[in-house]
Amino acid sequence: MVFERDLEMTNLERLLAMKGMTSAELSKFLNISQKSANNKIKRRTEFKYGEALKIATELFPEYAMDYIFEGYGKCAAVC
Repeated sequence: MVFERDLEMTNLERLLAMKGMTSAELSKFLNISQKSANNKIKRRTEFKYGEALKIATELFPEYAMDYIFEGYGKCAAVC
């Protein structure tokens, strides 16, 4: 069953959910606050390039960086 919330999820949110990784765990992985991690996941603030690179290379090496961050604005263009 597909829920409306699932349609609004970003690729990053889906990938984190598939990995069973919470925003708290991502914040520890990136060494940032949980609030910052939530804001970045929800596209309220941008990921720094180093953060995006770390996510792509260490958490999801099987996916292209532009796929992971599709819809994230500047990062998607830089990545």
